[in-house]
Amino acid sequence: MLALGLSAVLPGAGQFYTENYWKIPIIWGVGGYWIYEWTQMNSKYKDFRALYLNDPQEQYLKLRDFYRDERDKFAWFLGALYVLNLVDAFAGAHLYDFDVSPDLTYNGKLVPRVSASIRFNF
Repeated sequence: MLALGLSAVLPGAGQFYTENYWKIPIIWGVGGYWIYEWTQMNSKYKDFRALYLNDPQEQYLKLRDFYRDERDKFAWFLGALYVLNLVDAFAGAHLYDFDVSPDLTYNGKLVPRVSASIRFNF
């Protein structure tokens, strides 16, 4: 739960806590790009909104609505990234002690592999 709380406060902090360092630049890179796109779309939306209020033309209305929709799309992407960051931190914390070594036998003893084959000749 600590990893989840850390990621809720600062995205990527839960991944740092669970030592999944390679995920942090992905979260910050994608998030930074989407924040940049959101600000660009918001700026263009405000520009075309002002143009439409001063001179109500159909093209200004269409462009205003287009940039508003694009801005809102990036806001949804950011929300999904934030939730995915939380889910990943939670899952990473639960799987932190999961043993992935090749020796997964009971009591750590190696068990020989047994194989069988049947061959028919006609």
